[in-house]
Amino acid sequence: MIHKCPQCKRPNALEAARCIYCGAELPRETAPAGPEAKAEKAAAPKAAGKEPPQRLFLMLAPPASAPEASVIKGFSQLMAWDTYTAKLRLKSPSPAILRAFDRPEQAQRLGQALAELGLDSYLVKESGLNSLDEKQIALSAEIKEQSIIFSIEEGTQRALAFTELFLLVRGRARLEGEIGQKLGKLKVPELSAEREKLFDRLIERRLTRKSVNLEEGALVSGAATEFELFDLYARDDHRALRVIESRFDFSPLFGPEFHARLLGMAKFLELLKTQAPALILNENFNSIGYTYKQKPLQKKKLLLSARPARSRALEKLHNSEARFTEYSGLLYLYYLRSARKKAAPAAESQ
Repeated sequence: MIHKCPQCKRPNALEAARCIYCGAELPRETAPAGPEAKAEKAAAPKAAGKEPPQRLFLMLAPPASAPEASVIKGFSQLMAWDTYTAKLRLKSPSPAILRAFDRPEQAQRLGQALAELGLDSYLVKESGLNSLDEKQIALSAEIKEQSIIFSIEEGTQRALAFTELFLLVRGRARLEGEIGQKLGKLKVPELSAEREKLFDRLIERRLTRKSVNLEEGALVSGAATEFELFDLYARDDHRALRVIESRFDFSPLFGPEFHARLLGMAKFLELLKTQAPALILNENFNSIGYTYKQKPLQKKKLLLSARPARSRALEKLHNSEARFTEYSGLLYLYYLRSARKKAAPAAESQ
């Protein structure tokens, strides 16, 4: 038996919790259960000792070549997107999350439909993606023989042989300035007139601010600071080493007189590519756009009151470093999958 999705009107399996086409939640049409049945249902998971199933993300691998018009059309119909959005997604040089599922059967159906269009997709567990969020912040490094030793923020060290280096993901992110940080803690008055006064005072402060002597690396008031960073992965270790230009000391690598941070990042990358020729380098982060569907506001507001916590999607929307963190983890999983697929036929031939 099947029932139709209330949003896109497409058929879905009766046991499906969400629509496999648009992701909308499906209504459950079940008969009301008595007290005994409800008690048994509530006790079943506890008795079995099973954890609730975790969400699965269906990933779309970047196509090897430009897709034909028929593929774009079929993809847009399958995802219930307009043709332009589908075309942009298929042009992306990096893997992307298509949809989240509560049940593997739903994801497998959509994955099979994508395979019929000639598109490669794969599943990633939410726990696996979350485990990639934690990065080891590197503060300095030195080379010893055929390895590089990083000094970590926690006070430890981590040594990597150049033959172990697998992937380097590079990008630029924005760090909010002092005013932006303070605005996030303000409780904005409810009256629109008071809101406008506050907004006018902030604009006046920006226009009339005086130059001050700042320490090296300090934030400029009322501005956003851009910084360069990269994540370095070993092949068999998901813990990435993160190098941030404003926090990394390049003098152990290039001498005590070296202080140019941006030039230091370029020289460091050149050194790694020279010592590890097989290292995969990805620099597409800043050329990829992100689209988020947010609930539209009923009335335009100049300032919004702070929220106690942000969801993962909202954090990515407001924080480019959070977007880079997820992008970096997705790339690691994608390239690791690709490397294992290439190694499988070689192992079978031997």
